[in-house]
Amino acid sequence: MRVKEGKMTNLGLALKDAQAKKKKENGNGNSKNGELPDLSQFNVQEKTPEQITAEAEEAKRKDEWCRNAAPMLLAIRKRINDINLVAHFGPLSPPLSSEFNELKEKEAKLLSAGGDETLADHLSFSVFLEEIRTTSPSYEMMAEFLARAVALGRYTLLPEKEAEEKKKEWRETGKPPVGSVFFKWRVYLPFQPAEGEVKSKGQMALESVLARFFRDTEKGETARRKSEIEKIRLDGGADLSLLKNGNPGKYVLDFSKRTDDAGKTWQEGAGLVTVYEEQMGKDKIKAIKVLAGAGSLQWLNQHKGTWIPYSWYKKGVSENAPEHIADFAERFVKTIRAAIAAYHAKSENP
Repeated sequence: MRVKEGKMTNLGLALKDAQAKKKKENGNGNSKNGELPDLSQFNVQEKTPEQITAEAEEAKRKDEWCRNAAPMLLAIRKRINDINLVAHFGPLSPPLSSEFNELKEKEAKLLSAGGDETLADHLSFSVFLEEIRTTSPSYEMMAEFLARAVALGRYTLLPEKEAEEKKKEWRETGKPPVGSVFFKWRVYLPFQPAEGEVKSKGQMALESVLARFFRDTEKGETARRKSEIEKIRLDGGADLSLLKNGNPGKYVLDFSKRTDDAGKTWQEGAGLVTVYEEQMGKDKIKAIKVLAGAGSLQWLNQHKGTWIPYSWYKKGVSENAPEHIADFAERFVKTIRAAIAAYHAKSENP
């Protein structure tokens, strides 16, 4: 078989490049044909105990500087934000303008960390930790902090399918990795060092402050939900047999924490509704209106003031109902019926 000249030329060039590369590697101390590496390229600088101690002290000093600088930097930024808010309403006075410029200079000076880029990165991370420590717990801020931790490469957000597989695996074989966060049906895994290595001090600090922030957030949200549920329970009647019969008045759709037949767990919740007469042109019809929702019935708040004919509860949602109303009405009717069933079950087995 005859080989085309162009193909032969390309092959020759490839071989020539490979030989040149191999020759270059050999010149860099790499072994060739079983030759031993040049040990002169593997010398390690020896340090005296005093030098090692001095290096450790310097690292400690820089770490302490970052921890002290972080709250200062946050305070400077807060004051800058305050002055920016004033500037939103009108020109700054000379004293405020001067203070603003001084603060910006101080911020830049701290961020530069004396020209040490590694230390500047360390300061940035220290500021992040201090933000988490000093921020009031809330779901909104928890989501923001987790997103930033992911952006820094400190955490990984698992895809939904993989998260479900991992949850199943952990239920069967044991606990998830230390530092994992389960937030709003999502799974965040902390950075895992290579085998034989340990987590950095910074990584462990981040996991610790995030865990504390999450616990405080959950505690606060639980207390808030409980308060909202109790308020609704005081605003309406508990006898849902009257609602079932269509008697006018305010009623509480009350659900305790429960597990349904499918094994799904539902949290405690309450909804406030009213049965009344709605004016329709010259006629009046009996209706059920949403007033409020809390806990697992929080979704009702998106439909405050929305009403459906009482007949839809009794006979089902009309086929002529607009699609956007029908979707809500189906869920609303299902919730009312479930609350009435739960009320009768509780009455029979108090």
